[in-house]
Amino acid sequence: MAGVRTSFALFLAAIAALIVFGALTEGVFRPDIRTAAGTHRFLVFLACFVGWSTFWVAVRPAWLMPLTVALAGAWMALTGGAGAVLTVIGLALACRAVGRRIDPNPAISIAMGCAVLILSIQGLAWLPVNTPAVYITLIAAPIALDHPELRGDMAVIARRAASVDRW
Repeated sequence: MAGVRTSFALFLAAIAALIVFGALTEGVFRPDIRTAAGTHRFLVFLACFVGWSTFWVAVRPAWLMPLTVALAGAWMALTGGAGAVLTVIGLALACRAVGRRIDPNPAISIAMGCAVLILSIQGLAWLPVNTPAVYITLIAAPIALDHPELRGDMAVIARRAASVDRW
């Protein structure tokens, strides 16, 4: 077990070094929010978010989360097409599949799987393997390997969604 932890720590250190190197050489840390356009976009987003959240918290707090997710999904579908929606769904399933190996709790496993996948993707972005096929494989492989468990998760989510009576 100690060998696996050491290997994983070395893997994380190598990816972190690639991320830092790439970010410093590509100028990722430019303060765009300090420009007039960046500040304007931030203030518009903040005003929309505060207005939306305040309205739903005052009217029907239980609807805030589902309607916000629905709004984000609709906006993503309109601006990015079906491919964007399928990518997000695939990424969420891959995060659950990877994170299940770390913790069985659904919320924690999705967060941990997301951390592992995003860290891996950021590391790969600086290598000469930056192709769509690599990213599709990175998302599809955990789903394919964890397919029976994910099918069970989908059934539980569908039952819970169907039994929500507070809507």
